[in-house]
Amino acid sequence: MATKTIITVLFNRDKNELGAFERLYLDSLLRYCGSDAQLILVENNSPRKVETKRLLDEWESPLRATLGDVRIVHNPTNKGYAAANNQGLGSAEGETVFMINPDIRITEGALDSMVEKLQRDGAYGIVGPHTPNPREGAQRIFFKVLNSY
Repeated sequence: MATKTIITVLFNRDKNELGAFERLYLDSLLRYCGSDAQLILVENNSPRKVETKRLLDEWESPLRATLGDVRIVHNPTNKGYAAANNQGLGSAEGETVFMINPDIRITEGALDSMVEKLQRDGAYGIVGPHTPNPREGAQRIFFKVLNSY
């Protein structure tokens, strides 16, 4: 059984988004996610759904070889970001669920360190990664009250 479920909603509008999804996200999944992860990809009727399907078909075998449980959902209509994530949640089997955007690069140990934080401190029900901003250091939330969390 998967200890981690990763849900990613895809809505690719142009070649740059497809490129980021492939070079950043998919490549990092193969490198830094072990066989204890379930992957759920929800293709949300992208404007580039044909190219996205082709890319997913190409990567499905290597992802299955590494992760084991890979599920790809092709929505016939765009259900919206929240509804597409809820679709993924309905199939999630992992103890910890990650909702990760397709333009993110997962780094070594990142998912495990967030799982450890949740397991170490029962006061937390949700965590997020430290996201560097090349211009200003750490990415900040615009609402001051949330920056302390």
